[in-house]
Amino acid sequence: MSRSCLFPKTVDGLTSQIARLHKCAQVSMLLVLGTSAFWAILFFTHGTALDSYIFVYDGHFWGSDYFGPLYMMQHWTNPWEGGINYPAGAYVFYRIFYHFIPQGSVAQYSDALMGRTYAYAILGLIITYVLYLIPTYFLTKRMVGDKGPSGSLFSLATMLCGPALAAIVIYFYIEFHSSEDANLRWLSYILLAVAASIKVYPVVYLGLVLVGKHRREFIPACFISLGLFLAPFFWFEGVDSIYAFINNFIADAAWKSDWGVGYIVSFQGLVKLVSLLIGSYYNGELSGALKIVPLLIALALFFTSSEEWKRLFACAIACIWFPTMSWTYMLILLVPALARLVNESSDAGIPRKAKHDARVRFSKGRAAYSVAITLLLIPYATPKIEGINSLFFELKQRVSTMVTVYPASWGTVIIDGLLLIITATMLFDNVSQLISTRTSMRHHTKT
Repeated sequence: MSRSCLFPKTVDGLTSQIARLHKCAQVSMLLVLGTSAFWAILFFTHGTALDSYIFVYDGHFWGSDYFGPLYMMQHWTNPWEGGINYPAGAYVFYRIFYHFIPQGSVAQYSDALMGRTYAYAILGLIITYVLYLIPTYFLTKRMVGDKGPSGSLFSLATMLCGPALAAIVIYFYIEFHSSEDANLRWLSYILLAVAASIKVYPVVYLGLVLVGKHRREFIPACFISLGLFLAPFFWFEGVDSIYAFINNFIADAAWKSDWGVGYIVSFQGLVKLVSLLIGSYYNGELSGALKIVPLLIALALFFTSSEEWKRLFACAIACIWFPTMSWTYMLILLVPALARLVNESSDAGIPRKAKHDARVRFSKGRAAYSVAITLLLIPYATPKIEGINSLFFELKQRVSTMVTVYPASWGTVIIDGLLLIITATMLFDNVSQLISTRTSMRHHTKT
């Protein structure tokens, strides 16, 4: 038998097999291939672009947001005296971890980050990451709506994109905030409040209650979030701690915004990156009017969306774009939007006669959105943009002595560009759909 008979349509056959795969499997394969390519490049380049996956500037600052506050627990009853900008809820957990460390051992360090060399201090971090994996796996699998191997692959693939501990409770909230079981529903509100007490921004996900079928519970859920956000401050110095946190929260972003535009996916980072690409530099923070632009965009996107996955994307955009400094790990908040998109686009449970229409619907706009969001979750091992970094350093020398701590890479350009394109396209789609619906209703009324 000839070779042409054995392999008559190899490419076409492979393409058709991929097309027949569950939508979840297609997205998972893209995630796995992209992440595998990233690690392969790291292997052959001796980890040159590792800082695009884990925050390790110059190999020194890895774990600074864990070991630094842990060290501060022994010195300050008011940790915000050290200029830290995390809410009190985060320090409740730091204090718990601190009590597992033998007394006096951390006090011997002359540098907070030296805790990384001490086994007792590292143990808490390791245990936390291990505990993170278990619920994240099952919650992600549940969100994507696939109990089979494809769902497992999706969960594992998204977990490889990077950990975000606060995302666990966000995942739980997203899955159960509309549950018919009142106990699960209220538990989800409480857990979201805990996430907000650690990182502030997850509170925007309360908007899902406002547009859901249990909207009467929105106000009580807000009070729960406010109460659990403020209560931990009184474990420290009460009102004084609240004032110190607010001052640090405002001041912290101002000086960090002068460190560069690499690994930063906020709206301000986007503006500064674009200004550098055109050969100039927008110095300082955005003005008051421009600062609320990302919030207005997120609100417009949220309230013009009729599908849950789009609302989840809007919430994620608010968390990613609104802060002055958003690192690439914030992109993990896009996982729920992607999971719901895949779930809603799945042909599982659709009658056989209607499955073709479901595939066609997914193969158009939804397929493009799923690929684009997936590309945002893949880490990029790309070269630094020397021209931009040199220009940044040159221009900053005119106003300060700061160095380029966060150098820009092509991966930053890809991520910022994709975020902008997806958001603009989705907003345009939503507005067009609203106009089309209203026009159709008017025509129907006249006839």
